[in-house]
Amino acid sequence: EMLQRLVKNQPSMYEASMLLGELLCDQERFKEAASVFEAALKFKPTDYDLYYNLGICYTRLNDFQMAKDMYERAASINHKLWGAKYNLGQLALIEKEYAQAEEYFKESLYDKALEADSYYQWARLYAIKGERETAIEFLNKAIEIEPELLDKANKDKVFSNIKHMISVSVKMDEDVKE
Repeated sequence: EMLQRLVKNQPSMYEASMLLGELLCDQERFKEAASVFEAALKFKPTDYDLYYNLGICYTRLNDFQMAKDMYERAASINHKLWGAKYNLGQLALIEKEYAQAEEYFKESLYDKALEADSYYQWARLYAIKGERETAIEFLNKAIEIEPELLDKANKDKVFSNIKHMISVSVKMDEDVKE
């Protein structure tokens, strides 16, 4: 309530708007969060984080066209923040725009934090297209980087016909886990 009053009385206060918007997102009140972020854009129209957060809100509201627009604006402001490209790839995958999804996932590989997830989504893309060998190649890369993705892949229906082909490399210098 205090943040809402602060943002209402001082709408130019960027930090309060960001904090309120993120709090609303945490509470899954995405429509209200989008309103807060939209209002903040009046004072910071070239802010990457505002557009990125709006993309997240619209994605969660299933307004994929608006989400795509927001992620594209975020990516145009700072092309080196690859999270927007990754999210654009996911939206393109949902919309069955496979060539576009592939380009976005390829670009998001530049961020080491997104590398495993990008390979995983790329593998999903090839599995959907029926290109089994390429799907396995990218899935194995994803699992090699982030071994926890093996469990996710085993549960993912898109990999049901190829999961028996997954090969996981083992790093010998790490502690053995059960």
